[in-house]
Amino acid sequence: MTPAKRIGLIVVGLVSLALGGLGIVVPLLPTTPFVLVAAFAFANSSDKLHQWLLDHNVFGPLIDNWRRHRAISRTAKAMSVGCGTRDFLVFGGRNACHRCTGPGHRLCGSIHTYPAVVPARLRN
Repeated sequence: MTPAKRIGLIVVGLVSLALGGLGIVVPLLPTTPFVLVAAFAFANSSDKLHQWLLDHNVFGPLIDNWRRHRAISRTAKAMSVGCGTRDFLVFGGRNACHRCTGPGHRLCGSIHTYPAVVPARLRN
């Protein structure tokens, strides 16, 4: 792998992880998809960062469930769907994603509905 590609993947991983971390506390921003992108980027660029992410108390179980079962835990799924529903009710459908048109609107909708359509597993 070229150094430029490696650095690019590390940057993508760090940005995705930051967005996933923000998704824990910021309404309308999902966590799991961003953490999975970070895991993919780190797995292809940095063994040290990838192992740190797998060992992380918060993000590690999300990745482990995905790797073992291709699933999101019931707890993460319930939180995602619950927060999305809450945000829709609180903002009355007037949040930034609902003002998007075309590809932006489809992307926001996909990110927010993704956890609902992925199978759930027992491990939380």
